[in-house]
Amino acid sequence: MGDPSSILPEQQEIMVALKQLFTAVETEVNKSTITPQIFHDILIHLEQTHDHFHKFEFVKILQRKVDSALSSIIETELNKRPNSDPLDVIPQVTEIVFSSTEFLNLQESFCQSMQEVIDVMVEIYHDPVRWEIGTPYLKNKLNHSYDDLSSSSNQTGCLFFTSEQYLQIAKNLDPEMPKNIRKNALNCLFKTAPGECEHWPDIRQGIMEALADSDYNFAEEALTLHAKLFNSGTSQSTSELYISLSGHLIKHFQDSSAYYVDVSAGVDTAIRESRCLLRRFMLLSIFQHDIPGFWIRCPERYMTVPITQTMKLLSLSPVRENMMLPVHFLSLYDHKALWFRKWSHSCFTRKIVIEAMREHVGILRNALESIKSFVIPDVAPKDVYSSFTYSHKQIKFLEFVHSISLVAYLVQYKMGRNLIRDVSGKDDGVSMVMRTLICNMYVNNGIFSQFDTSLDPIYFIAQLIREIVASGEECRSIISEEENLKALLKPLLENSSHSVSLVLAVCDILAIIISYSVGSNQLIKLKVTYNKVSMSGASFIGLLCKERLLATTETSPKQDKSILAGVLFLARQLYTHHHGLRYIEEYNILSLINTILSQAASEGDKTPQPHSPPLSLKDGASSVESEACFEEILIDNTLGFASTPKGLMALYENDMLGPCIHYLYQRNKKKLQVSKTQKFGYGYMVSQISGLPKAILALQDCGYIRQLSCNLWWLLENNGPPSPVEVPVTQPPDPYFEGVVLKATTSLLQVSIGPLFQSLINSLTHYIV
Repeated sequence: MGDPSSILPEQQEIMVALKQLFTAVETEVNKSTITPQIFHDILIHLEQTHDHFHKFEFVKILQRKVDSALSSIIETELNKRPNSDPLDVIPQVTEIVFSSTEFLNLQESFCQSMQEVIDVMVEIYHDPVRWEIGTPYLKNKLNHSYDDLSSSSNQTGCLFFTSEQYLQIAKNLDPEMPKNIRKNALNCLFKTAPGECEHWPDIRQGIMEALADSDYNFAEEALTLHAKLFNSGTSQSTSELYISLSGHLIKHFQDSSAYYVDVSAGVDTAIRESRCLLRRFMLLSIFQHDIPGFWIRCPERYMTVPITQTMKLLSLSPVRENMMLPVHFLSLYDHKALWFRKWSHSCFTRKIVIEAMREHVGILRNALESIKSFVIPDVAPKDVYSSFTYSHKQIKFLEFVHSISLVAYLVQYKMGRNLIRDVSGKDDGVSMVMRTLICNMYVNNGIFSQFDTSLDPIYFIAQLIREIVASGEECRSIISEEENLKALLKPLLENSSHSVSLVLAVCDILAIIISYSVGSNQLIKLKVTYNKVSMSGASFIGLLCKERLLATTETSPKQDKSILAGVLFLARQLYTHHHGLRYIEEYNILSLINTILSQAASEGDKTPQPHSPPLSLKDGASSVESEACFEEILIDNTLGFASTPKGLMALYENDMLGPCIHYLYQRNKKKLQVSKTQKFGYGYMVSQISGLPKAILALQDCGYIRQLSCNLWWLLENNGPPSPVEVPVTQPPDPYFEGVVLKATTSLLQVSIGPLFQSLINSLTHYIV
């Protein structure tokens, strides 16, 4: 023990400061439930929990010593890097400071002073409770921790290692070292906040070997280390950890003697080796989803290798028969290849990703082969589903979903389409891929609807095709080719017992395609054969719409009405412009709709019938609300005729203006928006129909004009000047008020033409009075 009379004034100051620090936690120490571990934890987290931590004298003493000894070297190193990125400068300067002579001298002198102060405090600590709880524990921990100023390896806080210490850890992780030394090195990494270091490649090799260790517990600790450091590391350490995990998996699947899963037998998670592989791929999938967040702030060199490693891993060929490959494991966690969508979202990373795929084309070849050869039998034997197993059929189906999603994402980008053409060796390779996607929609999903309803081929492939159509003009041109349109029209042409969801999905996709000029032009030119009669694609849509209208009545099943809604919506995209209207008008669609509405009105049945929108229309492609009644579905699609003058005259001749205008007014009151595939809004339609006297009367009868005039007058009355002014206003009016009034005025002007003018004045005068 130290002699209290022999300590220096500086050490006495430290001792007083430590007493003040311990007094601050006195209430916690005196609790009956206190233990050395809890007391240790209180000291470690005191800065976070105590409001006046930085006012403690001990903290001020330590800060003065650090400032005095290290401020000059820190300032010098920062001046050497005036224009560098702070994220790169801070780790570099920290490493230099930790390895400097000044830091080592400060560490040695302060540790010696602390050792002497602790010895003295142990002797003069008279309080028995504090002696029993605090002193032995405190002395033991501080003696051990101040061997290194950067804290204790047993603390829950973070360590900051020097370059030499990282090198020693890398050496200790060598597989030739004893197991206890390797474990200690691994534990040191658990305590560190990893920074930039030239020894990370050596550390990576060590922890990659630890992942493959025969000791199960040691290998799991290495996997846990990957998960822990991934969220707390720098760009370099994150990249190295991902390379370590993917490199370990590559070596495992290239080793013919390593454990493997027979894909025909499925995966049983009760087997420890299978569970280990699943845990590694689960962590890999998490890495893949989170890594793009690091790319926006890290050098390109930290992106290239992880991307290349991933492509190499997923392009591996089996070294044994029926061997389950990495793509099978990954598809269990990321069915729809969302990792690839995130990696290729940015143009900067997309180039690196696709170039890496070009180097390892096996991943694309396997994906193309998977979507071409995958067939689910119409009648499949009943599998026993368990939350702990994946059957052979489930694994193959999820691989198919992963592959078709990856290929669909590639098609959306120019570099991806070029890669598909190069790999397939055909100029029309992308068109063939499109056709394959369409044909796979018709595959019976069988028992897999029980596995995950969102993986129904009809649903998710239709969504992928919609994304492809929306991605650019080139994709729209490709999918509008003759063979692709015929493949899409196949369920409608066959007129057989296809499911309602398939017919509606096809109608929705076709509606989106022909809402663009390239798609509508190709459909008009397309020649198809229906009931042994050759006709254009547009004429076929009109004929199909007529047949459905004749076959559908108010009492028809809900499925028939849903199909009619889908076919009408498809026809609507044709008759909203004059080119398509020429092919539709000969089928008297408006007359048939009017007949159905008249029958419904005469029967007096106005009870709204529940209508489920098409599965493929849930994303907003239909303007029909899910709870709309059958009559509203018909009127909503009929309103599309008002987009052209000729269609407007057809509405007039078939006496459909009144119902359409009343429906338009109801939607206007509810502030409902038209669908994304509509070329014109309802404001345009109001301008169109205002040219007809009968339409003007209908607008006035339903209250539309009165609503517009009341809205404008309310704005002027409540937001305008409080009293008449003799001189112009010097300050400009509120821009927001100007915009609102302008919109209201424009709405009135759209209908303020011809004989309506007098009616409008009368309406305004009546409102003022």
